[in-house]
Amino acid sequence: MKALKDISNIYFVGIGGIGMSALARFFKQRNINVSGYDKTETPLTKELEKEGIAISYNESLDLIDKNADIVIYTPAVPLGQAHLHYYISNQYPVYKRADVLYEISKDFNTSAIAGTHGKTSVTALCSWILHYAKKEPTAFIGGIVNNFNSNVVLGKSDRLIVEADEYDRSFLKLNPNNTLITAIDYDHSDIYEDYKSLVNTFNTFASNLKNDGHLIIHNDYTDKIDAESLSYSANNAKADFNACNIKVQDGNFHFDIESVYFKIRDIRLAMPGMHNVENATAAAILAFFNGAEPEQIAEALNAFNGIKRRFEFILKNEKQTIIDDYAHHPEELNALTHAVRQLYPSKKLTLVFQPHLYTRTRDLEEGFIEALKKADHTIVTDLYPARELPIPGVSSEILVEKVGDGKVIFISKNKLIDKILELNPELLVFAGAGDLDQLLNPLLKKLGHTVNE
Repeated sequence: MKALKDISNIYFVGIGGIGMSALARFFKQRNINVSGYDKTETPLTKELEKEGIAISYNESLDLIDKNADIVIYTPAVPLGQAHLHYYISNQYPVYKRADVLYEISKDFNTSAIAGTHGKTSVTALCSWILHYAKKEPTAFIGGIVNNFNSNVVLGKSDRLIVEADEYDRSFLKLNPNNTLITAIDYDHSDIYEDYKSLVNTFNTFASNLKNDGHLIIHNDYTDKIDAESLSYSANNAKADFNACNIKVQDGNFHFDIESVYFKIRDIRLAMPGMHNVENATAAAILAFFNGAEPEQIAEALNAFNGIKRRFEFILKNEKQTIIDDYAHHPEELNALTHAVRQLYPSKKLTLVFQPHLYTRTRDLEEGFIEALKKADHTIVTDLYPARELPIPGVSSEILVEKVGDGKVIFISKNKLIDKILELNPELLVFAGAGDLDQLLNPLLKKLGHTVNE
């Protein structure tokens, strides 16, 4: 791949993805001409266009950059997509996002955060702590961080904080100075034939750590990795880093962190849930090993304003609360439901869930069946296929039938807002990694609230 200093034009195929858009912003802010394609216009692609990035939404070859020095694509885009096919056929330098991320990371002291859930929150929290502590990190984050209003941070130091994605084994491209693993639960059955295959890949990822680096793993998964590591957890004194004295007060979680490395008292976190207490603990550890002081860590966590689609409050008043969350795995749904119950123990919870991927819905069916029963009322809406073609016998309707619980029903997306207005729930949670969040503004308008377009 060309040296970054020799690149003037970059074209992104699938520019609207959260990881791809972060790379696009990184290069744009380095005064490189960036353009790209995505299938649909979204709030994120609109933001990119406002930042001066030209984006096309159809596959006409008249709209591509034929002067591109390199082309970057995401595995979510099929190789037969017209723009990508043109670039490959005409022998342009074409790279996956993971290859480009590796090239960038070679110039940095890199901390990589991986895991089947929690990695975006830890990456965001760690990046914010280091920014707050004036350590000037660069960061690539799998979500829009409210404190930055972006998914990328450009710093002046040699520190890089990067979310390392296990999908397509792309995180194996990295050779981090520090590695943190949040969870190793089975997912991505289109890539990993079984759980053993997933665990083996995480072991390979862990082995790519540089010799003098730190390997940090959630205590529940240290036995999966065949390497010496530091562990973290909540309410577990056996862990090397333990979040303890946890309490809920005025909608915030308060806790301490105990370890032989540092002690921090009375951290206040506005992101609800025990899973986020653990995510904040993980971020604190990684920030500490990147030079942040314990007092700075506590102050930064107190000032953290959350992440889009991670327990994001869309509406909050005396009559109604609406929360949007990215949860799309059974364990994430369980953690989300538990967190909501902790905050609102006396309110009835209505959950709206959009399944994401046919393979995930099929292969984690048993977990989804149990998770969907945990709300007082659950609405399952149309499955979001993303990159996948339909699989016979797999659909939202069939999933609801197998739940066999009258409290869990199917409502198609085009009828969802009317159903919610009919139910008028006091506590409503949207969950899923698809496009369900695009119904939030129309819903708010129907409820008579002002929205930010």
